[in-house]
Amino acid sequence: MEEFDKEFFRRLCADERQSSVGYEQDEELYAQREQALNYYKGEMPDVKALPNRSKATSSDVSDAVETVLPDLIEIFTASDDVATFSPVNAEDEDAASQESDYLNHVVYEQNAGWFQLYTAFKDALLIKTGVWKWWWDDYEYEEQTLEGVNMLRLQELMQQAENPASGFEVIDVEQSGNDPLLGPLVSVTISKRSGGGKACFEAVDPVDLMVGRDTVRLNKATYVAHRSRQRVQDLLEQGYDAELIAKLPSYENDDGEELERARDTAGETQDEDSPNLLRQVEVVEHYVRVDYDEDGKPEHYKVLTDGNESVVLDIERVDAVPFAAIAVPGRASVFRALAC
Repeated sequence: MEEFDKEFFRRLCADERQSSVGYEQDEELYAQREQALNYYKGEMPDVKALPNRSKATSSDVSDAVETVLPDLIEIFTASDDVATFSPVNAEDEDAASQESDYLNHVVYEQNAGWFQLYTAFKDALLIKTGVWKWWWDDYEYEEQTLEGVNMLRLQELMQQAENPASGFEVIDVEQSGNDPLLGPLVSVTISKRSGGGKACFEAVDPVDLMVGRDTVRLNKATYVAHRSRQRVQDLLEQGYDAELIAKLPSYENDDGEELERARDTAGETQDEDSPNLLRQVEVVEHYVRVDYDEDGKPEHYKVLTDGNESVVLDIERVDAVPFAAIAVPGRASVFRALAC
């Protein structure tokens, strides 16, 4: 495994975040988003009302968004195929047709594609930017218990589980009886791979995305960051170091209270007395493009830290920034220049 200078990347990410656009750092964009969300609910707190008189309300924004959205979705989903592969030669027609069908299955069946498109388009209409994130989901596993396993078969299972290509691992072994011919019998619980990995994508909250001020295209960006709130037990399940996770501060929604209130979603904070495994922490994925190995070719690195860049959980080299965006032009933000 490649070793990285954690302190170098920690400082790099902290410096880039301070000078970037997103989260709550762009005050004008933030105020516009808050206003748009309030207007969508029919609330107009910025319109002054006389004492003892009704406050101004209007459903114009909601009506406009809900009117445009179905037509916008239809443009992308009316066809039977999300995309079509064109054959290069006559003998490629069957393969191209299968590839088109498979892509349609991945987008619409495996990833609820219609919902993901709807969510990001609505975000774009409401708060200027719709964002999708994609990733590769590893194999899915299911537990299975094998009863009446003799010692010879158990040894075979243990040897087979040592091979990563076998698709399963032995989780637990319990003695279950004794057979006059086979000898001691055990009950073996294994975790068995039920299928291959798959490509995933989903719409993410644009408020949780940050980019460098010089960003024009996400796939060429020098700096992109995405924050999320996760439980400690979920981070442990993903294989991150338990000692590093223990250093992560509990998530508290100190920033963005107005926008959260406008969204009508309450930011839940964890008490110190909450179970440690259920403690919620903020995790930030930083994607930085830098010539770390000084070979003259800048490359993308993914750096996983806490919300304050004080703890580095992981660093890895990646091929691309896994985000795409659709934007509605506005005066306030560099997001208007983003392209997929």
